[in-house]
Amino acid sequence: MKIKIENSNRRIPIIDDDKDILLDAPLDEIPADEVIFNRADMLRRIMNNEGILKRLVSGFFEHATGYLVALRDALDNGDAPEVHLRAHTIKGVAANFSSAPLRDIAGRIEMAGKEADLKKAESLFPELQEKFDLLAKALEQER
Repeated sequence: MKIKIENSNRRIPIIDDDKDILLDAPLDEIPADEVIFNRADMLRRIMNNEGILKRLVSGFFEHATGYLVALRDALDNGDAPEVHLRAHTIKGVAANFSSAPLRDIAGRIEMAGKEADLKKAESLFPELQEKFDLLAKALEQER
């Protein structure tokens, strides 16, 4: 099975030991922090249980968009503690799905919220939205 997920003209880096993968660059040239969904790593952490993966993906589509909306609301309301909390939640979701790019940007927004630097958090939100959307597209293949 080949995975080809595109955002504009870019392909999304996905790592999976058991599937052919279409990427813009050879796998060994893609830094780990740019892999939007490391399926192989996630499966290892859930004991290679595809059923658990399907349930987690289902939960992502059921709940994760709400987390993004809640973060956007916190930014709009100027609520730094809530920004911190909501970004932390998204960071955890990203870590669960082995999505280093989303985890890292959510962590930066989390720290900005903790430091009450809402300007910085706001400036990082578009990148978080982009990484979130890329992860959702990657996970769509798992439905």
